Amino acid sequence: MINCVAMLTRNDITVPNAMEVVRENSHAKAEYWGFKDVGVTFEQGEALIQAMQAAGKKVVLEPLTRDEETANKWAQLAVRYHCAAYLGFFFKSVSDTLRAGGVLHFTPFGRRNADERLLGTLDELRQAALELIDQGAAGIRMSAYRWIEGDPALLASTLKAEFNARGVPFMMTGSVSDYNMLDVIREMQPWGITVGGALFDEGKFGGGTVAERIDRINEYCNSELAVPAAAGAPVR
Repeated sequence: MINCVAMLTRNDITVPNAMEVVRENSHAKAEYWGFKDVGVTFEQGEALIQAMQAAGKKVVLEPLTRDEETANKWAQLAVRYHCAAYLGFFFKSVSDTLRAGGVLHFTPFGRRNADERLLGTLDELRQAALELIDQGAAGIRMSAYRWIEGDPALLASTLKAEFNARGVPFMMTGSVSDYNMLDVIREMQPWGITVGGALFDEGKFGGGTVAERIDRINEYCNSELAVPAAAGAPVR
């Protein structure tokens, strides 16, 4: 089972009408919904968590902050509201808080530029991920489609083997925007994926509402059957 997270973001910023999106799309079958700490205040983030949970959703937080004190505030919020997962950067204090609170932590790895693109060779990225696991990371989130120096599918398959050998769960996040990417993701079978901007762009995963798009993605990732072409997917 691949958990498809409806990430209410565009260009790594939580959309300004996120609360409205939740209200209008709460009927979606997709269970997992999330947002980032950019574009919302801490108080707005807490209100968004409450709205998502009131709609029966499991919440995934993705703080992009590199400040340990701020990261701990978000981690404590995740624990307080029993969020499903936290996708922020690794700090031991944050990791310990989340582990004690029963919140899954999928930490990113590797060097990134100002646009959150992943930098480095395949071996450098492999080493960066394994170093975090050695430091105690419980899970890893892999932004394979943001790697600008190589083949995303190669990065995904290489690291999947490493993670599986160590019993470490992983997610695939960032710039997931077409069915060819979903085909690779289905082969990788991660714990979950996030889809953000493509939920708001007409044509990426067919037309309709955010609810219709995330459910279409969720169905495609977890079914052996092709999604009908009318829904925006290729016939296979």
